[in-house]
Amino acid sequence: MPPAPTDPTPSAPAPLAGVRILDLSQVMAGPWATQLLGDLGADVIKIEPPGGGDQARRSFTTTAGDSAGDNAAFRAVNRNKRSVVIDLRTPEGQAVLHRLARSADVVVENFRPGVAERLGADAATLHTIDPRLVVLSLSGFGTPDEPDPDTDILSRRPGFDLVAQAMTGLMSITGTAGGEPVKVGVPITDLTSGMFGVIGLLAALRNRELTGRGDHVRTSLYQAGLALLLWESASFWTTGDEPGPTGAGHRLLAPYEALRTKDSHVVVAANNDKLWRQFLDVLGLPALAGDPRFATNADRLAHRSELAHALEARLITRTTDDWVDALTSAGLPAAPVRTVGQALSDPHTRALKMVGTVEHPVVGTQRVLGVPFRSSAGTSWPGTAAPAVGQDTRDVLSAAGFSDAEIETLATAGTVVEGDPYPVTEGRS
Repeated sequence: MPPAPTDPTPSAPAPLAGVRILDLSQVMAGPWATQLLGDLGADVIKIEPPGGGDQARRSFTTTAGDSAGDNAAFRAVNRNKRSVVIDLRTPEGQAVLHRLARSADVVVENFRPGVAERLGADAATLHTIDPRLVVLSLSGFGTPDEPDPDTDILSRRPGFDLVAQAMTGLMSITGTAGGEPVKVGVPITDLTSGMFGVIGLLAALRNRELTGRGDHVRTSLYQAGLALLLWESASFWTTGDEPGPTGAGHRLLAPYEALRTKDSHVVVAANNDKLWRQFLDVLGLPALAGDPRFATNADRLAHRSELAHALEARLITRTTDDWVDALTSAGLPAAPVRTVGQALSDPHTRALKMVGTVEHPVVGTQRVLGVPFRSSAGTSWPGTAAPAVGQDTRDVLSAAGFSDAEIETLATAGTVVEGDPYPVTEGRS
């Protein structure tokens, strides 16, 4: 497949041009949040620890082709950033961070509880340096406004998407009825906590314009997982019954699910009585409209398995493509269940600029996902590939006013580390 086309250079400044972000986060939730901000034009300075940098550079290496200290998983959430290595375990390293913070707008961290304080990277410390700073803290379980050290056990636990999915009930409503607990296929609490963090951060920046005051925005994987339980929470509080898994079906509508065909599966969203009758007409099953088991949406939900059996008896006589053509021609919401590769290669995906490219010195032209919205102001998309660890240390410190002698002294002491850019693979430029 040829490389996807990339956006032209925006004619207007990117929305967050001029906003400087110190990104102390690692792995996914924080780096995903700061990548979104970098895509929108913010200057993101990724501050990494010595000894290899962000642990995701090493933790997710799965193929022999991963090289030069990073991997596809790390590159997926770290484009449009510069990398600086600072040892924040030392007073000298913390002094460097605080000096950089004076020219920053935002600091993002996702340290385990208590670590930010030990490293001088907590909101209270940073606000003594610049009260206009917006600090975003992402954690596993969040911190109550008035934490109780005797009872607030969860806040002190580290955060992992799998743990958050289990603790928020997401795993109990995913999968099929009677089956084993199933996690959502993507790291949903990592991703949504990062997005909620961006929303809170942007709101804080807007508030700073109005008041001149910074803020401490806090969110967590746990809060993100709970926030996704919109219908499930409403159902539980209304009925008192625990929601369970519904497979590929909808909790409140039927038929609104994946159904077997001759060669695969088709999803059909016949989510009101008019569409239900149209669906039966296309299938050639008008008699089901008079079946008392399926007369109303409530009846269809109560007899979901019998409904699926009756529909699939007809659907398995033709292929998915045949049914999708017939159903969509009749104005019904229907689609094939596609693979990831099929979704990424769809011309519509490319037309929405959801696939672009960046140039990486080692892997060459790298396909990357785009920003999931468009604006007339433009963005910095597609920008630059993920940086090598510490490759921008000298440039960033120099721009912050550190002299060459100061940088040499810090580097000799191991307080900062100057990394080399990725080696350019032979034949690439």
